[in-house]
Amino acid sequence: MKLLKYFTILAAAAGIMSACTSDLEHVQTLPTDQVVAPVLHELESDEIVITSKTLINKFAMSWDAADFGEQIVPSYSIQIAKADSDVWASIAVGITNTEVELTYEQINLAVTEGLALPIEVAAATQVRIGATVGNSYQTFYSEAKALTVTPSSMEKSYNMIYMPGSYQGWAPADAATKFQVLYEFAGNGVFEGIADLGDPDESRQWKFTRDANWDFDWGIAKGETPEAEAKEVTLINNDGGDRDNINIYTAKRFYHFTMDTNTGLLKHNYSFNQIGVVGELNGWGGDEVMEFNAAKRRFYVDIENFSGEFKFRADASWDMNWGCGAFGLEGDNLKVEEAGNYRVYLYLSNSAEMSYELNAAMYGKDEPVGGQTPEEPEDPQPTETVYGLVGTHNEWGGTADTVLAAHNGDWVAAKGFELVADNQFKIRVNSDWAVNYGGEGDAEPFVLAAGETYTLVAGGKNMNLPAGAYDVYFNTVSFEFVALAAGSADPTLPSDAKAVKFYADVTKTDWTNCNIYGWGDLGDYGGSWPGTALTIESVDGKEYYTFSFGVEAFGKTVNVIFNNGTEQTVDITNVVLDKDYIFTLTEKDADSKWVVTLNGEAPAPEPEPAVTTYGLVGTINGWGSSADIAFEAIDDGGYKLLGQVLTTADEVKIRANNKWNDAANYGLKAAGTLAVNAANTLVCGGDSANMKVVADGTYDFYFYPAELTLYCMAAGQVPQR
Repeated sequence: MKLLKYFTILAAAAGIMSACTSDLEHVQTLPTDQVVAPVLHELESDEIVITSKTLINKFAMSWDAADFGEQIVPSYSIQIAKADSDVWASIAVGITNTEVELTYEQINLAVTEGLALPIEVAAATQVRIGATVGNSYQTFYSEAKALTVTPSSMEKSYNMIYMPGSYQGWAPADAATKFQVLYEFAGNGVFEGIADLGDPDESRQWKFTRDANWDFDWGIAKGETPEAEAKEVTLINNDGGDRDNINIYTAKRFYHFTMDTNTGLLKHNYSFNQIGVVGELNGWGGDEVMEFNAAKRRFYVDIENFSGEFKFRADASWDMNWGCGAFGLEGDNLKVEEAGNYRVYLYLSNSAEMSYELNAAMYGKDEPVGGQTPEEPEDPQPTETVYGLVGTHNEWGGTADTVLAAHNGDWVAAKGFELVADNQFKIRVNSDWAVNYGGEGDAEPFVLAAGETYTLVAGGKNMNLPAGAYDVYFNTVSFEFVALAAGSADPTLPSDAKAVKFYADVTKTDWTNCNIYGWGDLGDYGGSWPGTALTIESVDGKEYYTFSFGVEAFGKTVNVIFNNGTEQTVDITNVVLDKDYIFTLTEKDADSKWVVTLNGEAPAPEPEPAVTTYGLVGTINGWGSSADIAFEAIDDGGYKLLGQVLTTADEVKIRANNKWNDAANYGLKAAGTLAVNAANTLVCGGDSANMKVVADGTYDFYFYPAELTLYCMAAGQVPQR
């Protein structure tokens, strides 16, 4: 077992991150002025995009070895920084080869927690190789290579088995909530991890369950009496016969178990009551005792002015300790490379990837709580991406950037942006230099002409305009930029663009009020149901309820429902905002909804699709404000949707053809959770209930509309029909 991943933030001035202590310290090295630094080879790609599905992807790096002297093998580290920064975060250390395959997950951790890059935004970074020997020798770095990284907020998720028992009320559903679970890290039916079973208790009993229910479980074969605290015991499940509770692990609070569901073999790897940090900080005694964050499966403690060498150990004893390269007494001491205030983390659940972390950003903060995915990020990111103008006008960030507000589609804009002679500026994201845009070319400043459109580039040159007031526009997708004299016509709109107004004629009803509820290209523009209350306007002696769209909505397509809170119109779909409309409510249809004409004509009915499609709709897509997540037809008459990520807070249904047709939407008979790896019987119609999942995770769905059956499977599992 190895502690391989080490993470902290390094100031460039310090420049030292040593690996584990080794005998290499005692070998004669070359004088520092004769050492040859490593040479990083060209990267296999200059851009990576990280998502929840690509976290396991590999990124290969290789380099020419550093030369510290004959027969000396250096220790290498890989570091990353923002393109224009000299503050580096470590991705990996302790490497003795001259090539490595990093996972996207390792890179994602470094850029999101170490560099605090905004998620889902392409950022210009640089990577380099560091080489050193021993704990005190100077580190030598390669030249850095440019790498564009788009980070992800998604965390890798794993299949779980649950551990309900006497310590938590024998409630399988609460086992996930209270984190008494083991994880399938390798995808091979073998589950492992740290379980926090509370204070030692001689009466403690529990079982494993496959799901958050009692449908399938593992226990001790009835009548058998394994030895207390046994290192191995074979359990049986429903298919093996009668089984008793597991009652032989009562002496400690924390246990590291491995459970092979293929064979039923349960291994008790080790157990303890506490873990502490011990080292030079406390004279190698009087451990800094760590708390356990079950949501993140890690131990943690805050240490002020942390420096020097240290190790982790259990129960204030050297019988069980964790050091560099090994689990046990033979492990070398770890070392803090730059003294400071840190939250120290220790991750032990996955025996193949045990690791520790020194995190300055989390020092003194509350630990996240919640399910498998924390309810709040450790380093909160902006809830939205904000573009701003930064330059000499605001002392290059000494005061707030001039915000480019959401404007029209992918465009953002700032009106009346004032520039004086020789002003220079750029555009950056979230007031951070990690992502910034400027002019393309060698000249700086890049001189712009008012009225011309330019395509900006990431990390480009400072820009300049003649003195004056400008309305500036930036497209966040195409990176087009245009500056016009303040008050000029909007270049992002058609030349014939104008404001559009809706007039609702309800004289044939007995309504005394009218609301508008709408969706489409503008999102939910009327607010949540029943929408926005309209006011009456008189036109040529006739009264209408009216609603106005700004000129920026011109050309967009929307859908609309008028209602009085009790009655409503039919869905009025695909209304193009290119002119004013009069909506006249004429009569009720068979569903008691008001039929409407537009400008005196009935809207053409939408043609029914030739092929029925099915999709998942719910909180995951605003209940249809964006496209349903489509199922794919399969050969046995069913439909499948693979790799769908859901949380316990999500509610979903299945509907046909992206419509709320009472005859073609599907849910449970009563509100509740779906059984996992089993058939769920659905009902079809307006009285069907929303569906939820029992635990946060990734699921594969198999839907058979003719049988009104839905299989909710753990990712990668196929129903047995």
